[in-house]
Amino acid sequence: MRLTIVCGGFVVGLFFASDLWPLPWGSALLFVAAAGVALVLLWRWRLVVAPVVLLAAGLLLGLARGPAGTPEGLATLLAYQGQQVGLWGVVVDQPQEAGSLVKFRLSVREVAPAEGERASARGDVLVWAQATGPLMAARPAPYFRYGDRLELRGELREPPTFGDFDYRRYLEQSGVVAVVVSPRAVTLLAEGEGNPFQSWVYTVRQRLATSLDAALPEPHGSLARTLLLGLRGKLPDPIQEQFRVSGTYHMLAISGLHVGVVLGVTMAASAAALGRRRGIYLLPPLGAMWLYTALSGFSPSATRAAIMGSLYLGAYAVGRQPAPLQALALAAALMAGAQPKLLQDLSFQLSFTALGGILLLSPCLQRLARRLAAALARGQQGVYKPLYAVGTAVAVGLGATLGSLPLVAFNFHRIPLWGVPATVLALPVLPAAVALGFLTALLGLLHAWLAAPFALGAWLVESYLLTVVRLFAAVPGGVVSVGAISPALVWGYYGLGAGLLLAASWRAWLPEAWRALGAVTAPPKSKGVRVIVLVGAVVAASLTWSAAMAQPDGRLHLYLLDVGHGDAILLRTPRGYTVLVDGGGDPRVTLPALDSRLPFWDRAVDLAVVSHTHADHLVGLVELARRGRVRLALEPPSSGSEAPEYRQWQAELARRRVSPMEATAGQVLRTSDGLSLRVLNPPEPPLAGTSSDEDNNSVVLLATYGNVSFLLTGDLHREGEFSMLDRGVVPRATVLKVAHHGKATSTGADFLAAVQPTLALVSASAEGLGRPDSGVLADLHSLVGEERLLVTSARGTVHLTTDGKSLRVDTERAVGGAQERAGCATLPFLSHGGGSRCE
Repeated sequence: MRLTIVCGGFVVGLFFASDLWPLPWGSALLFVAAAGVALVLLWRWRLVVAPVVLLAAGLLLGLARGPAGTPEGLATLLAYQGQQVGLWGVVVDQPQEAGSLVKFRLSVREVAPAEGERASARGDVLVWAQATGPLMAARPAPYFRYGDRLELRGELREPPTFGDFDYRRYLEQSGVVAVVVSPRAVTLLAEGEGNPFQSWVYTVRQRLATSLDAALPEPHGSLARTLLLGLRGKLPDPIQEQFRVSGTYHMLAISGLHVGVVLGVTMAASAAALGRRRGIYLLPPLGAMWLYTALSGFSPSATRAAIMGSLYLGAYAVGRQPAPLQALALAAALMAGAQPKLLQDLSFQLSFTALGGILLLSPCLQRLARRLAAALARGQQGVYKPLYAVGTAVAVGLGATLGSLPLVAFNFHRIPLWGVPATVLALPVLPAAVALGFLTALLGLLHAWLAAPFALGAWLVESYLLTVVRLFAAVPGGVVSVGAISPALVWGYYGLGAGLLLAASWRAWLPEAWRALGAVTAPPKSKGVRVIVLVGAVVAASLTWSAAMAQPDGRLHLYLLDVGHGDAILLRTPRGYTVLVDGGGDPRVTLPALDSRLPFWDRAVDLAVVSHTHADHLVGLVELARRGRVRLALEPPSSGSEAPEYRQWQAELARRRVSPMEATAGQVLRTSDGLSLRVLNPPEPPLAGTSSDEDNNSVVLLATYGNVSFLLTGDLHREGEFSMLDRGVVPRATVLKVAHHGKATSTGADFLAAVQPTLALVSASAEGLGRPDSGVLADLHSLVGEERLLVTSARGTVHLTTDGKSLRVDTERAVGGAQERAGCATLPFLSHGGGSRCE
């Protein structure tokens, strides 16, 4: 316990000495006073002397360590904020894709104004950049690498603040002083200037991430990247928000549980291979644990867990009982002493306070759970054991919640109420998700078929996890807003809590806390065959159901995917062939929507059609090509487009040895099961001199199956419509996908009169520039009626099903007079071709 007090005092002393976060002295005095009053009131005087002396010694050591100081040259860099500058520096982290851009951290060495001489500077800048054509051709995504020396030219900006979230403070805590978004020019000057071991670790990490992308559908692949490797860049924002609202966001961080899984598995394997007679069998688990910590990016929570795991192995090697609280305090002191800025890192704070709450509070709560379980069971062991197991899990979740509650309220201004029950249901499957994800990633590097069984298991486990999170996030009133919280209250909470806990009989608590923590993280003791049979039956039923639902049903399906401002249209033929027309502007939105409508075992797109090369239509296709999921491609004739998204598309297709076909009016593509795709635009030669040649030369397709037809118009403007009318190639169609997201640039009266659609679909966002024009919507209303005009911003994804004679329409959200049922709406109308009634 003495070590715990000294380390705690050392950490508090670092806080007092730090100039990174000016600590209000009132808060500091409140902390000391609350702890002191609790000690004086609850302890006898002779027992207070030793702890006070130890605490004072720790405080003095922390004050002596002092702040890290300001790097020389930082002021030079900050002086150029808000200006166009040139930056010279080295990439010091692993670049991650963020839509069409790549995010990385640049350690600046020199800076220069737009017209001026270079000057020495020091400081880290967060960059969102677009790779150049040669770089994309030479390297796979994300194109930039750790250790690259770059020259950037762009605006150096001060980090912004988003509502209640102070992004600037958040970045400063991690050492980032400015941001650069979409620099005008990026030049690779040299490579390999980073630490060789770190470079190797990042390479392995990226290869494992790519393996998960190839093996798992979305959003499961992004979730696996997050849980296993700590790479959150591709995890869709709505899913991250669901984790926040449900109180389970902490599960996305690489934590002690992840490190514990690695440690437990490698210890068992090492003991089986080397035996337990010699302590040498502890070395492989030690190395594996730190290697995994490196692969996770040395996040504070993973580093803390690795230090505690090393102390645990050391105690085991010398025959001593592990002391978790002392290990936690020593880990905090070591990490903060080596890097005082960590004290301001929110993940560092949450990691230590949550585990501290588990170790110190959970034993009391567990004893209460034991009494409640015994009272409810009334002597029936078959009832008592599951009740006690649930009570123990609740005690651990509640301990972690109470430990981190003030920090959550202070930083996020809201408190999730369902965090404990959601964690109790979700946490048991997390070790399986991590283990199966690792096996999937590792075996996927060898061959996709080796990874397939484990990928299937990971998909099932993550589907359960996502379902639990989604259900709790949907419960009304799950989050309580608390507004701004004073730092004094946070310090007072922890000060009073520290005094009360020190006053209690901690000598009886610690062994029980260790046993409680081990009981929760250890695999449950099962009754053998019955449990295996039950789990096997559930898995078999899930797989059978999933396979049955994914089988082709002999009909054509068209999905207008809800991707916000952009287009993504999926056609699935009666025999299961897939055609994807455009891919939306954000893969984090498009890929989950796409993969949920494709069978798990075959997610490749047989034909990917690029209507034109604007980002809101192309970026999602680039990600599919990068993952090797495009078999054939159709695109407009080469127009010399220099759009970075188009260069990425070309580079990824070339890397996968896919040669795209050029679309010209008059081409017809047919599948063996009856789908016909006729190209109506662009003409030969392409249009030139219009308001937007790129849009007016969009690939326009007429998809026909039996008597039902779909006209897909890309972003065609009225000039392009007039060209088609003049050439006599505008057909009548059952369904019109309205051009250019319903904007006033398109969908003229003459064009509508020629098409005469029965149903009109608009892919648009609800906000900003992506909203459809009210005049265009009014024209469509008068032509097809309100119930037959479907806009994705209101209806969500639109699903059309046809047998070639009749047409069924389902939407994610029911609006207005549509027949409503759970999650969809059916609109009755006569199909244009055969006149048959909708089923």
